[in-house]
Amino acid sequence: MQITLFNSACHKLTSKYFGPYPIVEIIGSVAYKLFLSLEVKIYPTFHISLLKFFLAIPTDVVHPPVTDLASLFFPAPKSILARRMIKKGNKAVAQCLIIWTNLAADFATWETVADLHARFPSFTLENNGVVHQEN
Repeated sequence: MQITLFNSACHKLTSKYFGPYPIVEIIGSVAYKLFLSLEVKIYPTFHISLLKFFLAIPTDVVHPPVTDLASLFFPAPKSILARRMIKKGNKAVAQCLIIWTNLAADFATWETVADLHARFPSFTLENNGVVHQEN
C-alpha cells in the first residue's frame, strides 16, 4: 500500500529535497549509497542526477515524511481546521483540513473523511471542533 502524508493539490509547495545525508558508499561511477534513518522507507541508493551537492554546514536537517503507519513517528491527526465538499467524478466527497500532531499548522492537509476513518479509526470527527466551514 502506497500512501502520502502530504496529499495536496499543490505539490509544487512541498519539499523537493531532503537532507543533507552523508555518503556511505560510491557504487560504480553514477550511483551513491546514502546513510538514511531506519524509519525512512526509501531505498538508500540513488543515481547521481537525483543528488544535489551540498556546500554549507546545515542549521537543520529536513527528513522525508514517515509513511509507515506502524511507526511511532507517523503523525496522527490532532484537530480539524475546516471542512468542505469537493466533486470527484460524479460524487461529492467530504474533506477535512487536518492539523497533525508534532507538526506546525502550516503542514495542515486536506484529507477525505473516508481516508481518515480508514487510517485513524480512533479519531472521531465529532470531538474535534471546526474553526470555519468552507463551501
